[in-house]
Amino acid sequence: MTEDMVRAALVPALRRVKETRRQEVASLTGWARTVLADPDTVVLDTETTGLDREARIVDLGDQKVSGTVLVDTLLNPGEPIPLDATDVHGITDDQVRDAPSFGDVLPQLTATLAGKRILIHNRD
Repeated sequence: MTEDMVRAALVPALRRVKETRRQEVASLTGWARTVLADPDTVVLDTETTGLDREARIVDLGDQKVSGTVLVDTLLNPGEPIPLDATDVHGITDDQVRDAPSFGDVLPQLTATLAGKRILIHNRD
């Protein structure tokens, strides 16, 4: 197969991939605009003791897309925060020692999220 033949086969395939990606981005952009324009959208953010199923929340916040903060609190996870987690978010055992537990904050969190569209993200 010559270089021209390879190019002739690849160029249309690459165009299709590029167009598919363009359509996907346009769709996601439209979705994001709709979600962020909805006054009932609440953004939820957490910091945890790790990434496994047993991880506990150590920092919890949610706010309306308008910027109004609804919940913003450190949480005592009931166990030591691993050093590798502290390296990521900077939250130490000393900072959460007198903080409420997740159970203490759950009624307030539930009230702020009831009937709302909830936007959550994960940054790897």
